[in-house]
Amino acid sequence: MKFKKLACLAFAMTAAGVVQAEGEQQWGGAYVGANAGLSSFQTETADYWCWYACDAPGNVKQGSTFGLNIGYNFQLDDNFVVGVEADHNSGQDANEGIAWSNGNDGVLWNNELDNEQTLRVRVGLAVDNTLVYVTGGLARADVTHEALEFEAGGTNLDRAMFDGTARGLVSGIGVEHQFMDNVSFRMEYVTTQYEKESACWADNAGCDLNPGEGDDQVHWTDNTSSIRAGVNWIFF
Repeated sequence: MKFKKLACLAFAMTAAGVVQAEGEQQWGGAYVGANAGLSSFQTETADYWCWYACDAPGNVKQGSTFGLNIGYNFQLDDNFVVGVEADHNSGQDANEGIAWSNGNDGVLWNNELDNEQTLRVRVGLAVDNTLVYVTGGLARADVTHEALEFEAGGTNLDRAMFDGTARGLVSGIGVEHQFMDNVSFRMEYVTTQYEKESACWADNAGCDLNPGEGDDQVHWTDNTSSIRAGVNWIFF
């Protein structure tokens, strides 16, 4: 997976490129960890002529997520800490059907975001065993979006489907505390905003009305927000 290779390469280059003086390593060094938290997954849906998406549900889903992380911190002086971190987290899905006024037809909206990864820079201020930091960087996730028209006895039903990779930006804030020489606990809030993904409405003539203008497409924009707790094992 390209993202994982990039994360490993960035980690190896930064870890190998900086040597810290002995004795100032309270927050400096490599670490690995695990996290769990509560997450909100939201999909915004739109289409040019508002054929179906004006009736689309908000598709906001709350749930739990779990993940692993690896990183490296550099303590530049007594208080200033910078670092790089890569993580891998589980995802969520949201499904809802909307029936039209006659109750016999409508659209089923399925949205899924899975295998979310980020590559982030962390910048913080350390006071003894406590580090307060901000973080930001790149995000990617495997996403699936479906809009499926249903109708009793219907034929040539409209549908739009996207199954691929979404990329975006991630930012957040956090606090981390070392309660043992090489073990720390942290709480952080992280939010991601992904780029828009699109697909054609297809009833045997998808994207044929005005090719290239996108007026028979449906668009999805995803974002996530997570409050999560984690434990890190630090290698000095």
